[in-house]
Amino acid sequence: VDVCPNCSGNAEGCTWSANGDCPAMECAAVNAAIVGGLAVAAKKRISLKNLLKGKYLKVFPPAAITTLENLAQHRCHGEAFTFDEKTNHSTILSAIGSGRITKSEVNIQVADLLAENPGNKTIHESLMLLLKMLKTQEAGTIKEGDQTGVTTFVFGRITGWVKELGIVSKASMEVNEGQSTQRSVFTSVIHRFESMEMCTKALNMFVMYAYVFGIATPIIACQFIQDAFFDIMLHHSYPFQVAFEVVICLMAKVDDSVGKLTLSTVFNDVHLNSVLAEAIHNTIHFFPKLSNTLRPRTSSFITNGVEWNSKFTKGAKACASYNLNTPHSNPSMLLPNGTCRFD
Repeated sequence: VDVCPNCSGNAEGCTWSANGDCPAMECAAVNAAIVGGLAVAAKKRISLKNLLKGKYLKVFPPAAITTLENLAQHRCHGEAFTFDEKTNHSTILSAIGSGRITKSEVNIQVADLLAENPGNKTIHESLMLLLKMLKTQEAGTIKEGDQTGVTTFVFGRITGWVKELGIVSKASMEVNEGQSTQRSVFTSVIHRFESMEMCTKALNMFVMYAYVFGIATPIIACQFIQDAFFDIMLHHSYPFQVAFEVVICLMAKVDDSVGKLTLSTVFNDVHLNSVLAEAIHNTIHFFPKLSNTLRPRTSSFITNGVEWNSKFTKGAKACASYNLNTPHSNPSMLLPNGTCRFD
């Protein structure tokens, strides 16, 4: 009997042995195409059906799914959007939802198009229909200045659910109904935790959602967490709070790179010392009590009367003191001018 190569027959609704269908594979593939911006034109929607248990579906209610789809379309901040009389209304509404253009800017462009085509009844009717649709559109939009992306949005939803122990699920959207407007904002905030157990729970759930949303395979997500979280603690001797901030910093860099960095490459393609410095700064902000044991790297290390000048000897062996965030305690580590003998 053939065994499903994707779920080994464990996924709900898997009929691989009968007809070769597995929802865990098919739905995840469609979701990956949408998040990657490949299936938007086909009008497909993200679906979690038959992928997760009911309690995990609460982490991403329909409004959150819509926001995630809009984020997936908003590939780059500052990317201009223009349209003409031939542009589909759905394309324009999607651009509004993803924050690439505002309703007021659409109104201005529509006015210009009406002025350019005064005698064309077809264009006039089409543009007036667009204006009518704008008045009734549910405006769950991504603002141009929002500092978020697909990866950080997903992780923010997860940490919010973990923080509430899976008991509370809140959702709000900005909805326009005729002349009446009820304004609210759907947000995703990454929460920090006091215990390592909560951190690891959030990271474990991220592996799960990274797969169902097509962000990364479980292998890639697990390798990312191993490098960015566990190795930072085990090999660099930092507390779990700093390691958790490293994970968040690297996720943000993936989102900000607009495809240039991925979860599989970001750890090796960024400067780890800079990420650690940012993570330490953030950790001190969220956990002030750790400020006595954590400090950003500075040039105030003084050894044997010589102050380190923040310079290294290019091409020499790696400096263990700098990488471990410890003072240059050995007098032989510094040259007379304060330069480290190592790189």
